[in-house]
Amino acid sequence: MMWRTSGVTGRYIPYSTLMKDRKETKGLSKKRLKRFVVLAASAVAVLACIWVFRLTSSLTRKGDSLVSVWKGIRDPRALFPNKDRVVILVAGKDYDHDKHDMPSSANSRSDTVMLVCADLANQKLSLVSIPRDTKVIGPDGENHKINKMFQMGGIKLLAKTIEDQFGAKIDYHVILKDLAVKNLVDAVGGVDVDVADEMFYQDSWGALSIDLHKGPQRLNGTQAIGYVRFRKMGDHKIVDGKPIPIPHKTSLEEGDLRRTERQQMLVHALAGEAMRPTNLLHADSLIDTAFEQLDTNLSRTQVLALATLFRGQDFAGGGSATIPGADSTDGGVYYFVPDAERVRLTMKWLVEGDEAAGRQLVRVAVNDVGGNRRQTMSAVSKLGFQAVPGSRKESVHESLVTYRKAAYEGFAREIAASLGITTVQKEVGDARETWLPEIRVTLVK
Repeated sequence: MMWRTSGVTGRYIPYSTLMKDRKETKGLSKKRLKRFVVLAASAVAVLACIWVFRLTSSLTRKGDSLVSVWKGIRDPRALFPNKDRVVILVAGKDYDHDKHDMPSSANSRSDTVMLVCADLANQKLSLVSIPRDTKVIGPDGENHKINKMFQMGGIKLLAKTIEDQFGAKIDYHVILKDLAVKNLVDAVGGVDVDVADEMFYQDSWGALSIDLHKGPQRLNGTQAIGYVRFRKMGDHKIVDGKPIPIPHKTSLEEGDLRRTERQQMLVHALAGEAMRPTNLLHADSLIDTAFEQLDTNLSRTQVLALATLFRGQDFAGGGSATIPGADSTDGGVYYFVPDAERVRLTMKWLVEGDEAAGRQLVRVAVNDVGGNRRQTMSAVSKLGFQAVPGSRKESVHESLVTYRKAAYEGFAREIAASLGITTVQKEVGDARETWLPEIRVTLVK
């Protein structure tokens, strides 16, 4: 018989007894581990059931049935019968503060006007912004800014004006309430943005204070309001209730075109934050907050269906843009005047999904350094793009293709591949320049 010393008592015990004790201890540990795993799995299942219950309760709060909720999750397109594409008009109310320093949107105009286009068949999102000062013809036959249509006839007149004058068929609408941006951004815990230039503006009557520095940063709800409402640099700050002049300077963030781009970027950022795991755990409260801040003819289950269908997607695949046009003054009134033909192409491309229209819309400036520009322009034209001579003198040592906005990246890479160019990059420039070409080709030979 073999003997071993017990590590606990120091006494000599039979080896077989020691091994038996060890097996029993090991078996007990396995049982405890198994019990722990079962308990943990049960706890997770209970929490998951609670989460599903809270989520479905939130979704069915306005009369939708559980059947439609699960239908929206399992087959999102079924909630949009006979639709391959859905166009949603998003309008944000403009507001000031009343004499009691409370937000007021009485007789408000639309501060934000954009079309969100969901391609259900190909699961692509696109977005078209319409500047608030866009010149349109009102129901009285007179010229007006498009934001006044909301004031004159609400969302119905705004939608009808867009359909009649820009050729977009609108299926649904979403109206953002006065403090929607602030409350939605705070609900998701803030958003990350990249500010192109300094932004400073103070308006005591409108209770608007904007002070953002250039570069990447995370904004809370109050800062996000300033981010999307900024139009020009201020010339003073308020100290102890008195205006103090500051050195005046311009900002790359000035102007309505850049403003619409920031609105688009905020939509992207909000959508990304809402899909973070930490926010998904509170999906029910986020849904409640969202519907408190919105007036819409979309049901909660339709919103869930769209979120399910486009989860993890952004607008890069479908593209986003502002309708083309130019600044103008008529009778001393400033307008943004749409370029009718280019607006038509924009709507066909991003709203109707006609990629050929997008190719016709995109202007490609060809800068040849020591090469044959005419031959390069011909090659670009054969791809369906507008090829124009480049006027910029490039001091580069390699061939490259640059694009102005993310919507044009796919086209830029296609052009580069056809010309045998390997370098493709986003162009960094003055966002206020409206007539720059969308893509530049610089061919060095």
